[in-house]
Amino acid sequence: FCVMSKHREQSLKNRSNILKKCYPLVATGNWDAIAIADIEKVIKQTRGAIAYYFKNKKTLFANILDELFAGVRALG
Repeated sequence: FCVMSKHREQSLKNRSNILKKCYPLVATGNWDAIAIADIEKVIKQTRGAIAYYFKNKKTLFANILDELFAGVRALG
């Protein structure tokens, strides 16, 4: 069996938390108008944390949608 390092486990947890905290921003329906500074405020982390996990805002948005709709895809 494979034991995930504590650092890797924490990293995945942090990435998931960033995505979940951004759900309300996506719900506004105006993702283009949301600045990185707005995202920083919502996730209570710096743009460095965003850049660590996501190439850019578009990639962050795509990952949010992937996570939100993973359950729907599982039904199909």
